[in-house]
Amino acid sequence: MWFGVSLLLVLGVVAGAFFWIYPKIEPAPDIQIEKTSARLERGKYLVNHVTVCMFCHGDRYWNYYSAPNIAGTEGKGGQLFNRVMGFQGDLYIPNITPYVLQEWSDGELVRAIVSGIHKEGQALSPFMPYTIYQHLAEEDLYAIVAYIRTLKPIEYQVPPSEIDWWVNLLVRMVPEPYQAKTLPKKGSIAYGKYLANIGGCADCHTNLQEKGPEFAGGQKIILPDGSVNVTPPLLPDDEGKIARMTVEQFVQRFQSFANPARKKQKVEGSQTIMPWTMYAHLEEQDLKAIYQYLQTL
Repeated sequence: MWFGVSLLLVLGVVAGAFFWIYPKIEPAPDIQIEKTSARLERGKYLVNHVTVCMFCHGDRYWNYYSAPNIAGTEGKGGQLFNRVMGFQGDLYIPNITPYVLQEWSDGELVRAIVSGIHKEGQALSPFMPYTIYQHLAEEDLYAIVAYIRTLKPIEYQVPPSEIDWWVNLLVRMVPEPYQAKTLPKKGSIAYGKYLANIGGCADCHTNLQEKGPEFAGGQKIILPDGSVNVTPPLLPDDEGKIARMTVEQFVQRFQSFANPARKKQKVEGSQTIMPWTMYAHLEEQDLKAIYQYLQTL
């Protein structure tokens, strides 16, 4: 009996220490981000074409190739990622329009984006890729927050997520404090690496299930209809398409999806998780920088 009581006490102390230590929370920075025209323009570009926030935070036409966004739903949230797609529970993407975020300070938004801490102090699911956004330069982070503030408010209550308890425990250990970074010189290989990082290229093009080499592809991604995408490699010495592309072909591959007709292209055969129509408006200089970076891998 006494052994059982002692064990419960020890477990209680360990559990208490765990919940005391995690998540690692620092106070939200006390800042007010100025909405300059340059900052808003940069934020719009990043949100829609680099970090592609609306990949999750907007509604999408899944019957069209690459599932382009439905205009007017930017920031609305509500997309469901569930067990059919390989998730441990039901994860609903939150509304990030001013309808909800008017209650958040700029500092709380900054902390959520790069450190994964909710306004109320809970750890956010790393499906919100704050571990990727840790790479954001401070000015780009501010630009994203400034632009999100300008989204049209959409009055929509997202259903609560229900995630398996053990996953919630693991999630508490993920957030880390953000270390401010500066922006690399535009057009440089370092800038290409920066864009690839904040764009999450490695997150999809790496086989995380089997801990494969970064950018070697092979990641299995389950789409809402249950079909499976296997991501291709991006390594220059591989037999994948990227290894056979010139920089001009690489740029053209992306820019071809800027044609409005591509947003109405019906799915024939298999759908793709790759958000071509969002990345289609990456600036040519940025695409070239990404290509040059991939050649160094």
